[in-house]
Amino acid sequence: MKARAVTASRQQTYVADRAPGSQAAVWRGAVTELRRSTASRVFPLLVAGLWFFAVVHMPVDILGQGNNVVLYVHVAGIIIIGITASAIAAWEVTRARRTGFVELERSSSRNRSRLLLRTTAPVLAWAWLAYLAVQGAALVRSLSVRAHLPNPTVILLTLAFITALVGWGALCGSLLPAPVAPFVAAGAAYLGAVVQSVYSYNSAVARLFPVLQERWDPAMKPNVVRLLMASLWLVLLGVALHSLAARDRRMLLKTPAIALMAGLTLAGAPLVTPPVTPSESFYGKSRDDSDPHTCQDLPAGGRVCLYAADAGWLPTFVAGYENAREAAGELQTFPRTVAGEGLTGPAPVMAYVMLERPTLDRVTAAILDYTAAPISPAPETCPSPPSSSLIGEDDLSHVIQVFLHDRAGLPAGRLFGERSRLLRERLEQLDRPTQNHWLEQAISAYAHCRAPKSPPEP
Repeated sequence: MKARAVTASRQQTYVADRAPGSQAAVWRGAVTELRRSTASRVFPLLVAGLWFFAVVHMPVDILGQGNNVVLYVHVAGIIIIGITASAIAAWEVTRARRTGFVELERSSSRNRSRLLLRTTAPVLAWAWLAYLAVQGAALVRSLSVRAHLPNPTVILLTLAFITALVGWGALCGSLLPAPVAPFVAAGAAYLGAVVQSVYSYNSAVARLFPVLQERWDPAMKPNVVRLLMASLWLVLLGVALHSLAARDRRMLLKTPAIALMAGLTLAGAPLVTPPVTPSESFYGKSRDDSDPHTCQDLPAGGRVCLYAADAGWLPTFVAGYENAREAAGELQTFPRTVAGEGLTGPAPVMAYVMLERPTLDRVTAAILDYTAAPISPAPETCPSPPSSSLIGEDDLSHVIQVFLHDRAGLPAGRLFGERSRLLRERLEQLDRPTQNHWLEQAISAYAHCRAPKSPPEP
């Protein structure tokens, strides 16, 4: 009885669609299909589960990095929402076959692909809404840490991937028996698209199904051209699968079929032809001076450069640079340029990686830590750090960092060794020029694997 009721309802919608001047009826029919679809009961549950996974328990180290947040939800959107959508699409198509509605549609002169959309479009719409809801919530949480908007191309890629998976589910539903179609659609999608992309990411074929299981360095940016080509390839693949599922003679004619195959080839060829380079990200690339950025030269010397997306923090970085310079004095290792990673300027250049919301204290501390960094010698030139009776339980770099932080008025760092605390107290008893002279000698000696001399008597 229920199957007959569904068939009668769909027949009424179908007849209304054919009636002249029935645009309102078409919209009512679309809303009815959205409400009746199995996806309307499944995807709200998935959103609730993904909310807990992708929003509440999102890794803290990617908060504030818009592109990495989008990549994190991208993987969940494909593996969970996309594969579920393929199974539901297969189920809906087999249900249409069981109710006899398919035979009614095939007796029409209408485009069969358009008629099949009555069944698959609600699934695709609910899948898109579920993904966008989770993605929006994740971005809101990330923006609360730092206002950094992601590049939208990864979002488009995820939507295109879901579209291809729905087309695959429709094809399985049109060819396979109802009891097995959803399981084959989901299982084959997982094994064919997801597993090979994750475990064969460096293969050329895996680039056609980009489940991007990686985190991009904050200095990286999406390769927009390649991401758009991959999105176009997946959308065209979804159209091709949908046309095969509908057995649409119009789409399978010579000219449309050739056009579709040409589009798939033109979109896919640039993805599989470049050589595989495991050390590089295929869909991401490093930012550099060619990207929009803003620089400010300070009156007392020095330069601060930030990318355009972070230009709002320029006053904070300028104030932090001035505070750090006042604390560091004339130390030669003090950076002449503070810049976003990938930007250049007068050496020495300190590359600042924007991982979280910058504050005046954080910027000042980062610049002072860079100033003390050269006292950590390179492993190839100094296999073991030089020992000294001055250092005690703390590394000398930490002692100098704490001392410089004290000069800048930052929260006091903790020293654990008794000799480290005595060294700090002895430095504080010296005048400023003598302190700077000893710091220069200590940094230079330690960087060249020599133990620093004791500070002079006050």
